Amino acid sequence: MSRKSNRRTSGIQIDLPDVLEKIVPWPQSNRSFGCPLDDSGTQRIVSAVGERFVPQGLKLEALRDDLVSCYIRWGSLTQWSSNKLARQRFQRCHAIARRAESLLTLLDNGVIGGWVRALIATTFPLKEGAPVRKTAEFRTDQGQPDPAPSFHGLLAGLHRLAESAKYKAAQYSDVALYRLSRSPLDYFVANVLRGVFESHFERPAGASRVKNGTETGGPYIRFAVATLKELGITNKGHPYAPDTVARALSDVRSGRVRRKKKG
Repeated sequence: MSRKSNRRTSGIQIDLPDVLEKIVPWPQSNRSFGCPLDDSGTQRIVSAVGERFVPQGLKLEALRDDLVSCYIRWGSLTQWSSNKLARQRFQRCHAIARRAESLLTLLDNGVIGGWVRALIATTFPLKEGAPVRKTAEFRTDQGQPDPAPSFHGLLAGLHRLAESAKYKAAQYSDVALYRLSRSPLDYFVANVLRGVFESHFERPAGASRVKNGTETGGPYIRFAVATLKELGITNKGHPYAPDTVARALSDVRSGRVRRKKKG
């Protein structure tokens, strides 16, 4: 767990444990790895940066692929650096094991349990891939291949479910596997997104003041804000402000830490 891979982007040291490279994020959709970003979204990000800051020959498909990888990394950062989520995963595994064992007990608990088990078994296929049985009167697809396992297969699966859930819970702690030195968002925008921007747009990431110095802007700030929006990464349902991105960039450069102690 302590092994780390070192990466360097524009002079900022990035220490990231190997486990964060591999986890698939929790959100799901019909896009790659659950990522909501599509080609139109990638184009909107490029447009937000500003035409005069887009290098000739920018490859949209390659940019999108890298941003999908960023989305996967975001899932890693939020999942593996949170004590709260670690506890929830740990507790859920144990809860699944208990429920599976309780269900097995209900299906094998004296005369009543045996009677119920035999009755329910008549609605399951005799073997995997067998047709739906006529005794499953509530089904309307008798004679068609049954997607359910045999009843013996179901019982074996419940035993495996309880065993596996306990085994996996024992493998992982109820505390975070890795604690970042700053918030996942700060780390993400100041390290992960920054590297993609500098690679594809061929310019250093920075922040500037626009509109008489009253608003934060600049190509990278616009890129990060647009990317967060397209990836569905929000602040309690609201888009992150340019100042938030600029502050994260400044904090990483200066070494300031705003990480909460709990979470």
